[in-house]
Amino acid sequence: MSKYLAEKACEEHKDDMELVILRLFNVYGPNQEKGLIANLTKAMEEDKYFHIYGDGTHTRDFIHIDDVCEAIKTSLESICGTYDVGTGESHSINEVVETYRQIFNGPKFMYVKASDEIDHLVADKTKFIPNWKPRYSLKEGLRTFKQKQSED
Repeated sequence: MSKYLAEKACEEHKDDMELVILRLFNVYGPNQEKGLIANLTKAMEEDKYFHIYGDGTHTRDFIHIDDVCEAIKTSLESICGTYDVGTGESHSINEVVETYRQIFNGPKFMYVKASDEIDHLVADKTKFIPNWKPRYSLKEGLRTFKQKQSED
């Protein structure tokens, strides 16, 4: 079942039970196995080139796992509804790669032919959980990620 169908199924039963639906955006953090940040880390650890698909201008909303955990805790005491869990900030793939490279001193990268990518995807701040907001900017989150990586 897709995320969309699961959300629609929950909405159909909202009169029968209390539901909170959380739409998580691009989550990153320590011990992550998939996703942009994990792939950058893997390329750096293996001394391989990281591939940027297309020109790297498509954007995403990246949120640190610690912020997601806080959002989940906050949602347990919020009113029923559907909420975006992101930063509400848009970062291009180029920007994320460059920020990562500044903090971690790597990896090398190259552009490859584009696949079918969504151009822009960012959380709507008006759909955040009441009384919650993310603590980490992209740069602060990556620094925390680096610190936790070096502890492991």
